This record gives sequence, structure tokens and C-alpha cells, in this order.
Amino acid sequence: EKDRVDDSAQNNKAEEEKEERDRNDDDDDDDSKWKKTLLLIESGSRIHTTKYSREKGAVPSGFALKLRKHIRTKRLAGVRQLGSDRVLDLEFTSAGSTVAHLVLEFYAGGNIILTDQNYVILALLRPYKLPGENGALVAVRESYPI
Repeated sequence: EKDRVDDSAQNNKAEEEKEERDRNDDDDDDDSKWKKTLLLIESGSRIHTTKYSREKGAVPSGFALKLRKHIRTKRLAGVRQLGSDRVLDLEFTSAGSTVAHLVLEFYAGGNIILTDQNYVILALLRPYKLPGENGALVAVRESYPI
């Protein structure tokens, strides 16, 4: 009985490894296909690609749901630094047109800001007011100050 269980586990593992190789081989066959890449963003800290999927909570936050709604099926078309600050602008397109920006601020506690194509804020982690007497408000439905 124990031998059958061990054989079954080994067969399942071998089948999973074969399926993984087949998926990887399929990806390599056509370089014109777009490949899905996981992007890890830690607010205020770092951003990088990874091949490892992280555990997801049972119920995603409202911010995560908003991100999924607006950029899930979109293509990352560009990444640029805004000014000389520690701010990145990730541009997302659909059918060749810009549809959204994800602005990542890497100072203080950091922030992740989802905007439309005109930089009107749709969602953000932390609303705040810019310093100074005429400080702009960084909040939903306001324009992101570029």
C-alpha cells in the first residue's frame, strides 16, 4: 500500500514537471508572444520583476481591486522617472493608446497612485497635501502634480 502511494506521488510530480516544461517550451516557440511577468512593488522601498508568485490574502483590498480593474489586461508600455525625484511613472496601454499610469513614489513611506491617461487620480494608498502654502492635494479625482 505504501509503495503505491509513493509511486503515485512520484508520478504526479513527474507529470507536473512535464507540464511545466511544456508550458516553458510553448513560451519559447514564439518570441512574438507577450509574456506575463510578475512585478513586485513595495511602497516606498523597491520595484522589481520576479518569477515567484506571492501568497494572496483571502479578500483583496479595495486598492488592489481598483488596480486589477484598470490595469489587469493592459500592457506596460513605458517606465520613466518623473523629474529628478524618486518617482517612477509606469504607463499602461490598450490597443496602442495610453489608458492608465501607475505612479510610484519612493520617498518617506512611499505611495502608489493609479491615474487615468490624463493623470487624474483614480486610486492611491495614502492621500496627502504637498508642502508649501499653495500645496496641491494628492487625492482621488485630483490631478497628479507632475
